[in-house]
Amino acid sequence: MKALETDIPHLTPYSPLPTKKTIVVYGGGESAADFAHRLSAPHLDNRVFLSLKTGIRVSPRYHPIRGVPSDFLRNRLLLSIHPDLRNLLGQKFVEARIRHQQKFEKFFNSPTTGPVPDAAFLAKRSHWDAKLTARAKDDLFNVFHTKSDGFLDGVAAGRIEIIGPPCDESHHRFHDFDQTTTLEITPDLICPMIGFRSGLSELSGGEILISDFHLGSLHARHDDVFLVGFARPIIGNIPTMSEMQAKLVTGILAGRIQRPADLAAAHAVCRAKLRRMFPTLNTETIHPVEMIPYCDELADLMGSLPTLRRVGSFRRWLKIQLAPVSTLQYVDEDYDPKGMDAQVVHSPALITGLLVLIKVLLDIPYKLLKGRADRKIRPTSPSLSVGRP
Repeated sequence: MKALETDIPHLTPYSPLPTKKTIVVYGGGESAADFAHRLSAPHLDNRVFLSLKTGIRVSPRYHPIRGVPSDFLRNRLLLSIHPDLRNLLGQKFVEARIRHQQKFEKFFNSPTTGPVPDAAFLAKRSHWDAKLTARAKDDLFNVFHTKSDGFLDGVAAGRIEIIGPPCDESHHRFHDFDQTTTLEITPDLICPMIGFRSGLSELSGGEILISDFHLGSLHARHDDVFLVGFARPIIGNIPTMSEMQAKLVTGILAGRIQRPADLAAAHAVCRAKLRRMFPTLNTETIHPVEMIPYCDELADLMGSLPTLRRVGSFRRWLKIQLAPVSTLQYVDEDYDPKGMDAQVVHSPALITGLLVLIKVLLDIPYKLLKGRADRKIRPTSPSLSVGRP
């Protein structure tokens, strides 16, 4: 992360947790919110501020539908719907979930754990949940976002105060979140969780940039240069994506997968798409992705996508579409057919039925109407031929 130019001591997530301090955490990413939540633990007796430029999308750690982690409701049926529709409908769903959280829990018989909070606590929590979601920008990936909502407990309890960005470089004057007034704060510590800086260029003396790598993994010009672990998930986690990248790289090195001759042309197409998808991000220093669609692209190169033909059983293939999406569903050396059969489908029949209706009535016609435009921006990475030594 990028350090701030100030004499105020910096705190990192790897530092010992301080006590009885005034701390400002900068950034709206999942790591920043979680760290602010840790710092605000009652026994630490800290005063914690979370400084945000805009809103952030928050999804519950345990969803009111079935009371399971939010990721358990993300399946391949959901992800097969065009992102435009997913974002539009997902935003409405998120807003409804915030307004009617308790009704959702009651209707879907979601288990509750721990003491039931009082009405004032729930009202403040819901207020900030709605406010942060309303201020979020870019309309990206609103459906079952991976950010944990645990920090909202700290906000509702008054242990975390959400504020706007600093007014100047002194880091003592801040805008309030609505940016209608200014706040005087004297932090003992600051924790910048913004401005990701890649060390790849420094490591290579400027010779290698992440933008040189097709799908953030295969160098577009040098067939002996690979990259693993540098893709940054908008939704998802780095270790899982790194494992998929490693499978691709080791497959090429072992001769099981051959690198395409026209990779540079495919890379140029993908780079153009990336810039259109993430116009506000510096894609010269980061490779932003949505984890499962990205892993699907890598799996397609390796010939391991769980198509009906590869799976070989309609019942098993259907289970893969409805169970929580996972990279274990790819038909590769780690694929376990019995494990696929044992998967649990957490999405209620009502939600599955709605997704099927959306797929048939909205998604398919929308894709047909938008087909020509989609073909212009769709990555044209050629499938890599798979040959066994």
